Amino acid sequence: MFENVTTLLDKAIALNEDLAWLLSVDNGVKKEIIKFNTIDQLRDKGIDSLNRSLGDYSQISVEVFGKRDGHITLEDTGDFYHSFRVSVEKDGFTINANSIKHGAKGTVDLTTRFGDDIIGLTEENRDIITELIMKNIVKYVKKQLNV
Repeated sequence: MFENVTTLLDKAIALNEDLAWLLSVDNGVKKEIIKFNTIDQLRDKGIDSLNRSLGDYSQISVEVFGKRDGHITLEDTGDFYHSFRVSVEKDGFTINANSIKHGAKGTVDLTTRFGDDIIGLTEENRDIITELIMKNIVKYVKKQLNV
């Protein structure tokens, strides 16, 4: 009986916090992070990571350039959304995207026009991602301890 407890304690001591973190921010979590930033925040709500509105398309944008009526989505060609990537470090993760837009009006940096906070998660979405990561950490620990 004590051998089982000793083995379990040895396994617990050998757990690697950095590895648990890196494995817990897996491809599924990365996809959710990107989905929250692009779809939930930008497309569906027209907000940045600080819950600030990006504004509405002007009447000229709607009538002349074919934008939809309503809030700005930054999804014109889809290139910006498709450029989103999540990189994982041992102390967190970073969302990166190519904010440079080339169009008929020239080249525009979306972060210059709308702010750096268009790339990043709202507090609400960070909380949801934290829950997903914690579930993955628990899975990792259980697997390592064989429980």
